[in-house]
This record gives sequence, structure tokens and C-alpha cells, in this order.
Amino acid sequence: MAAHKVPLKLDQGATYDNFWIWKTGPKGAEAPVDLTGAKAIAEFRPELESEVILLTLSTENGRIFLNEEPGKIRIHITDEDTAALTFDGCVYDLFIEFADGSRVRRMAGSASLTKRVTRGV
Repeated sequence: MAAHKVPLKLDQGATYDNFWIWKTGPKGAEAPVDLTGAKAIAEFRPELESEVILLTLSTENGRIFLNEEPGKIRIHITDEDTAALTFDGCVYDLFIEFADGSRVRRMAGSASLTKRVTRGV
């Protein structure tokens, strides 16, 4: 299965909190994917071949949450984290590792950052 293409739009200095429900099955009979015991990691890089990591999100660092409800993948980036970002655009992908050790590249795409004007908050 190819990664689902999801562009992310971040605002510098603002909290980013968004979620997706991963479902599978025949059209009209889709069911949420069981993410019990799964882990996730996403890396943001300036470009695909870059060794530079701009931001890492994971279930371990509390920036990705899985299965808050069946199939739910939630990304949470604090306002402090987005305030520290300076890129205009970058690329990312998100891998999920299931409890049995199998891995899926679930999401991928570009991320853009809108720079803030107000700095006193």
C-alpha cells in the first residue's frame, strides 16, 4: 500500500493538533485499523535526500498519539515547537510499527510553515 499523501500546514508559534482515522476494507464496509500496541515516527527534512532532520514526531516523544479511538492517528506539535521552526517548506513521512513488528509508511507529503507576525505571545 502506498503512503497516503497528506500536505501539512503549520503556523509558526501556534499549536498544531490534527487527526485522521485510518480505515480499511471494502467501500461502504470500512472498519478502523486496530493500532493497539503500535508505535509511530515521522521525520521532517528539508528535502528527500537530506541528512538534516528538522523535526521528529513519535509516540515516544509525545507528538503522535495512536488509537485514542479505533484507527485514530493524532499529531500534536506544541506552540513552542512550531515557534522554533524556520523552514518555508519541507518533506515528511510517517511510519507505523505494529505490535508484531511489521511496518507501514502510512502518510507522506510536504509541510509548509507560515511565519508569524505577532511575537509577544
